[in-house]
Amino acid sequence: YQRRDMGALSRQTQKMAGSSDKRMITIEEVGEHNSMSDCWIVVHNKVYDITKFLDDHPGGPEILHDQGAGRDATQQFEDFGHTDNARSMLEKFYLGDLKVDPNAPKKAAAAKPAAPSSSQNQKQADSGLGMLPFILIAVVAAFLAYHFRA
Repeated sequence: YQRRDMGALSRQTQKMAGSSDKRMITIEEVGEHNSMSDCWIVVHNKVYDITKFLDDHPGGPEILHDQGAGRDATQQFEDFGHTDNARSMLEKFYLGDLKVDPNAPKKAAAAKPAAPSSSQNQKQADSGLGMLPFILIAVVAAFLAYHFRA
């Protein structure tokens, strides 16, 4: 190899490894992509464009849109307990890293979904339903996917 070729090879390797040319994306930019036709989420400070995955999500597109579109969905993603396969699937939708302001509080207010009111919290606690609808949808979707997968 000539010296020039080695430099190009090195840059290509760095790019593939993600050590350079990383796109930094603000939470404000993520917030602009919050529709069913343009849906970005943040999971562990990485930004993903999941628009093309919405219809393939076992829990349905609404849960992704309602629980994470245009904001940090790390808590929701972890609360559900996604499999290693689900985690690896995210990589094909990776856009870049979330640009974190070092002077900002630990969790930026723009990154959080609005907190439910205390009356909503009380209703959920009283009804005991909480995550039950989401769990039921996921179980039915998983059963159907397994049953009709041939």
